[in-house]
Amino acid sequence: MLRQVDFSTHYTHWDVLLASPVNPMPEATRQSWLTRILLALRNIEAGDKPGAEDWRILSDAVNLAETMIVHGIVADEDGIKQRGLNAMADAGARYLQGQPMRLSGDGIQAMRSLVEDIGDLMAILPHRDFVKVHRATEKRISEMLRGKRQAGDVVVAV
Repeated sequence: MLRQVDFSTHYTHWDVLLASPVNPMPEATRQSWLTRILLALRNIEAGDKPGAEDWRILSDAVNLAETMIVHGIVADEDGIKQRGLNAMADAGARYLQGQPMRLSGDGIQAMRSLVEDIGDLMAILPHRDFVKVHRATEKRISEMLRGKRQAGDVVVAV
């Protein structure tokens, strides 16, 4: 799942160095991030006009989960990441066809589970590890937007 971004990154190597190598993400930062993603999920589930920004926020969560799996930080034994990826691809395709952006029942369950899992990880992973995941995700998205794709990549830009 891709988010349309410029080729700059949000996180720098300084962000990695300044983040705690032992303590989790600060509570205020974690709550801000989770609130933003939960509002996007609620808007796509039942909002009057879910839009591209809601989709992008949720797609970022899927991309972060994929990075954590690829880097061996977590395992996805239940296939939640793939179900989330499929849900976001379907919602994006509907939106691009002029239909309301909505998730299927399975898509809602997958995204709720994915968001819950990421929230749990944010509470226990060292903040530095989470910033590294963000940087790696941004780098991979940038590479994909430049045309450097790998087998299994799914590219949807809303």
